[in-house]
Amino acid sequence: MEGPFSNSLLKAGEPGNTVPMEWERRVDLSVILEEKEGALAHLLRTARQAGVDPTGICGFLWGSYPLVHVLVGDPEKREIFESAGFDVRAESEVLVLRGEGQMELLSRASKLLTDSGIRLDICYLTADGGVAIGVDDFHRAQAVMDLWSQI
Repeated sequence: MEGPFSNSLLKAGEPGNTVPMEWERRVDLSVILEEKEGALAHLLRTARQAGVDPTGICGFLWGSYPLVHVLVGDPEKREIFESAGFDVRAESEVLVLRGEGQMELLSRASKLLTDSGIRLDICYLTADGGVAIGVDDFHRAQAVMDLWSQI
């Protein structure tokens, strides 16, 4: 799953209105944390000790449960968290976009994806300056990204 970026050009709106952009496929793990002090610190310590360097993370309450999305390079990392006792509820492929101006990039990408009939499920900023976007149909989103790279 990890590897070099695809060279792409995101073009939206007015002719000549382009935003240089690169993208790659990553894996988002949805992890339910225990409702106890230090649970997030324990998750991050577990990752660090196993040599996993999450490049993005976001969290919120899902009902009354603390839910954390952890951005990793490949699905094999799921086993590291599960073997440490974490409740990994889901694993999803996400697009990670990089380019100038995260908010402009997110704005344009979300418009183009939704205009293509693709629903955005989650988005968050990454530690290395990217934008992670989870969608309802990754393969269709990937095809749209590939078309953009030909513009």
